[in-house]
Amino acid sequence: MTPDTKPKKDPSKEFEKTVQKKVIRHQKGKRDPSRVLFGMGMFGLVGWTIAIYTIQIGRASCRERV
Repeated sequence: MTPDTKPKKDPSKEFEKTVQKKVIRHQKGKRDPSRVLFGMGMFGLVGWTIAIYTIQIGRASCRERV
């Protein structure tokens, strides 16, 4: 084998590796549901941050009109 030629990858082996990675990730998620809750909590935190900021800007613009 020369340095120019690489061994061809077997598509079925690559597919098997991809599926195995996904299965492992799925199993980890089932074992530790707090990871999902953490993500949802961060989503809520960002949402509230945007909402509070929007309310403050709205109040400031109302004060300028008076």
